[in-house]
Amino acid sequence: AVVSTQSTGDNIQLEKNTGQAEDDTKTSQLEVLKEFLEYREMTIQLAALMIMGVIVAFIYYGFAFGWGKLGSDLYLSYFYAGLGDLLTIILQPVPHMYLGRRKSMIVYFLVAGCTFLVALIPLDFGFITLEQLSCLVGSMFSSAAFFSLFLYTSELAPDAQRGKMLGFLSIACRVGALLGPQANLMFEWSKQGTLVIFAVLAVLASLVPIRLPESRDAKTPATAAEVQERRLERKRNLRLSALEDELS
Repeated sequence: AVVSTQSTGDNIQLEKNTGQAEDDTKTSQLEVLKEFLEYREMTIQLAALMIMGVIVAFIYYGFAFGWGKLGSDLYLSYFYAGLGDLLTIILQPVPHMYLGRRKSMIVYFLVAGCTFLVALIPLDFGFITLEQLSCLVGSMFSSAAFFSLFLYTSELAPDAQRGKMLGFLSIACRVGALLGPQANLMFEWSKQGTLVIFAVLAVLASLVPIRLPESRDAKTPATAAEVQERRLERKRNLRLSALEDELS
């Protein structure tokens, strides 16, 4: 009877602890939501990063499932794609060191968009067509943007919200990954039309980082309030620079 009473007491205590943990989790989630609503700058940055996530994942997985439509030899096409991804991983840190995160993202998307348009030119080099070569270069820069996006997000996000922002970005990329394989059907409809759509999306994505701050050599923000304050400070500096230019 003593053992049974003690077991019952332990179960009651366990239920209380579980209920307390659930209440704490709900409270924490509500606080996170309040911060996103209160600090507009952090919400804008997250929305911009998610837009880039959807676009770059759509292009990345569109090519991952569509290489067979861009050449006569399926295996050779995927060999080129794998080689391109390997080169991307090796060379990706170089633009980050010299251009920073923000400018690198702009360059990645712009170059990808331009190469997708170049791919519309009918030219055959024998071992590879201009279409395959241009799409390979474009997919390399799209892959670089895809890999860099998570690094950029982790540096922009405040310490308290980094996990949440990376989670939202992952959701956006999942949406793009779900849409990407449908590009395989788009290639069957029209390769030229699909490449134009990729080019337009990539160029539009290159405009998004213009609104975002540079994170290279910058201290990671600790709170959402600090993100907001940095935005205000950046605007003040721009106004001061414009005023100095007018006076000079």
